[in-house]
Amino acid sequence: SEVIVAHGASDTVACGTVDSVYDGDIAISCSYGNHTVDISGCHKACLTTDPAVTLSFGGNMVSPASRLNHGATETRLCSSLGNKYSGNLNLLCVNGNVGITHTCTALCADGDTSAITLGSVTTNVPFAQLADGAGTTIACSSVRAEYNSDMSVTCVTGDLVPGDADRKSTRLNSSHL
Repeated sequence: SEVIVAHGASDTVACGTVDSVYDGDIAISCSYGNHTVDISGCHKACLTTDPAVTLSFGGNMVSPASRLNHGATETRLCSSLGNKYSGNLNLLCVNGNVGITHTCTALCADGDTSAITLGSVTTNVPFAQLADGAGTTIACSSVRAEYNSDMSVTCVTGDLVPGDADRKSTRLNSSHL
């Protein structure tokens, strides 16, 4: 559409009338028949058809659920990425680019297993649910009878990570068995 601006006046036109991918306003002013156009108020929106962004954890890829205007934020639950995640995921649109901040943590779910190796024997041991960063201990004898002491297992971003069993447990002499 045509915009007529009188001498000494100014007006704005929505950037989207020129290109629907943009938000904001174009400022137009007129002085003695010369017009000035300022498009610095136009910013590209983030669209659902834009390439997805890969998260730094879990390899998940996300895109806005709907069009995000420049400067707008979409918040979703981290559990939308999988049931082991909790917290919030924020997608922020900055001139057509999606930025991400999050408070997502990954639980180690009830029944997840960790491969525990003592000597030459490896056993998958199931664990109860653990929060990200939380740990627990198990009796080494529950994996291999001839070992005593305890070993730690920690939940790290949804994966159960065993401690170093060889340093934390001692093998009983066979005369003690």
